[in-house]
Amino acid sequence: MSLMYWTPEIAVGSELIDDQHRSLIERVNQLVAAIEKGREEEEIARLFDFLKEYTQDHFAAEERLMGESGYPERERHAAEHQAFCAKIADLERRMAAEGMTAVLKRDFDETIIDWLFEHICQIDRALGKYLSA
Repeated sequence: MSLMYWTPEIAVGSELIDDQHRSLIERVNQLVAAIEKGREEEEIARLFDFLKEYTQDHFAAEERLMGESGYPERERHAAEHQAFCAKIADLERRMAAEGMTAVLKRDFDETIIDWLFEHICQIDRALGKYLSA
């Protein structure tokens, strides 16, 4: 499984969003480490729940900023958030039903790590540019 790393290159230019992204990356890496070390499923589920809640709080903060600033891509951006939350719910359902399988680990990488990186670098960066203009 992959780890995520915060680098200045993925900064979006909003202190609030960048700080939350740093925390989000830290939470993702804690979950990856627990999975890789074969921790108890209860611990993995607890970390997953915490990550899910933090992500929802982060998305709500971004969406508030978009609403307050009149961001023209707000609906598309919020739809991306909703799609991600649906993917997270599917991973959670599968983890509860099957445990942490090799396929689920791969899907975790693709769904959480790859999606977050792409979302931050493209969608959130566009929001950051708009907010700083």
